[in-house]
Formats: sequence, C-alpha cells, structure tokens
Amino acid sequence: MTITYDDFRALLKSGDLTNLYLFIGEEVFLQEFCVTGAKKALIDPAFADFNCKEYIELPSFDDASSFISALPLMSAKKLVVFNNCALFERKISEKSRWAELFSNLPSYVTVIIRENGESKGAATEIKKAVTKMAVTVDFKLLTAERLRPWLVKLFASKGKSISSQNASYIVSSVGRSMTTLRTEAEKIVAKSENFEISRRDIDSVIIKPLTETVFKLIDALFSSRPDLCYKILSTLRQTNQEPVAVISVIASQTLVIYKAKLMLTGHKSISEVKKALGGGFSTDKAVDNASKVPLTQIEALICALRKADFDTKNGIMDPWCALDLIIAAR
Repeated sequence: MTITYDDFRALLKSGDLTNLYLFIGEEVFLQEFCVTGAKKALIDPAFADFNCKEYIELPSFDDASSFISALPLMSAKKLVVFNNCALFERKISEKSRWAELFSNLPSYVTVIIRENGESKGAATEIKKAVTKMAVTVDFKLLTAERLRPWLVKLFASKGKSISSQNASYIVSSVGRSMTTLRTEAEKIVAKSENFEISRRDIDSVIIKPLTETVFKLIDALFSSRPDLCYKILSTLRQTNQEPVAVISVIASQTLVIYKAKLMLTGHKSISEVKKALGGGFSTDKAVDNASKVPLTQIEALICALRKADFDTKNGIMDPWCALDLIIAAR
C-alpha cells in the first residue's frame, strides 16, 4: 500500500499510526518533518530516552531487537526510526532475523524506515518483508503552486515579506526541493536589509541553473527577437553549457506552451489553463508565450526541435549548429 505525504499528515492528526512505514521519495525535508510529527504524536518528551530511538547508521540486530521488544515506559507507544541505514543492502548480515523482526512487530511500536537511495541488485529478504508489511509513503516534490505560499510563510517567520510572484521566481530559479529553497531563503534574508524582498535581493544571492537562462532564450524565440536569441546563445557557449541539455529544456517548455495554446484555443480562461498546468513560474511563462504566436508556429518549432534532437543524438549535426538553425527558422 502506498500513500502520499498528505495522507500521512492526516494519519498524524488522527493519531492512527500503524506499526511500519517505509519513507521513499525526493522530498527529504517533508520526510524529516513527518518524523518530527510522529515523535510529537506518539512520544512524551519526559520519557523519550526510553521510548524513542533514531538510528543514523545500522545498529546490531540484537540492539534494535532488544529496544523494539522492550515494553514502553509510562507510555502506550514506542517509536523507532532508521535514517538511511542501508537496511536493504545485500551485505547486511542476519537478513532472516531482520525480516522476521519487521514482519512481527509488537502492537505498541511504530517503526519508520527512511531509505532515500536505491539499493542495487535484486530485492533482499529484508526489503521484501518490509515492502510486504509496511505502508509506503512516497514523498514527491511539491508543486510550485503549493510551494509559493509555503515560501511566503517562511519569509514571514523570519520577519520579511515576499510577493507570491517573487516566491514563484525563487522556485523556478533553484528548483522544488524544500531543503534547497529553505537554504536559499535564509541566505536572502541574511543579505537583504529591506523588509520587502525584491527581485534584486533574490538575484544577488541565488545562482540560477541552466533552466533560467534558457527560459530567457525561449522568451526571445517567441518574441521574434533573433538578435537577443543569439546573444543568449553566445552566453551559454561562453559558460560551457551543454547544448544537448539546452535543446532538451527548450523542447520540454515548448510542449508546455503547446498544451497551453491548445487549451486557450479551446476557449479556456487563462486562470483555468494555469491551474490545469500546475501553476508556477514556468506555467506563467508558457501561457504568456502561447498568446504571442499562432498554433502553427508552435507546431513548426516542435518539429524543428524533434529534428534537432534526432540529428544531434545520431551525430548528424553539431548541437550548437542545430540551435543556430532553430533560431534562424523562427
């Protein structure tokens, strides 16, 4: 059985936690948040030393088994957390005993296993047992639409104000990892002397990935600005960016623009289109660019991008030349 972060939050609020959970997925920040939530829900801080154990490296089987088997002290529940202890690696000894332990946990204990890395090879006996018995919680990255208000609240908690648009800009610049976003927000707060966080404050701190520059190239493409396109392309070359990656980002965003154009042509409102596409900075850009050109031009660009992808991957054309041709065709 696999559930989402939101499902697990609901279980925390109800206090209805079962024996075994397997945390997977990219969003480590929310995993840690939920572990903290489980402690608050299950463990009295006065007796935490007796009823709660967090392992950051694999303990001996006897140590873990003894703690799990011992009855809770002055509490109805115990909590055990394995934080990326490589439980599913083949080199683990006493696999059968571990598998048996996780298959027959006492009713008073809740075990959370966090395994963010991919174990190599076939599933071990331990992994098979855990997968069978556990409720798997898949922590996917949150959408930009959900991250915007979270960032606004985060800045507010640090005595700063930020607009929803600038919060969206940060997400588009550094990605959707909440750990990364929190780190960048702390850096912005530390450097800014103003109450209101501006675009200049953001740009002075964060290092934008390739995607941000390519978005400017896409804007120039859809604005019929070949001069600006070639200027941005020159910058990408000078900074030793990978041209195949540039083509990939352009293709990915152009498909979003194409979807937006189809929905706009089908008489959906701009707000409906943005909601359907998930919201966020890239969606705003897509809808804006979709309104600039006819559908036939977007379809022609998609065809050119597909040809560029094929030609570069098969060694028919240098990828920088392919990008030059894409710009010339527009």
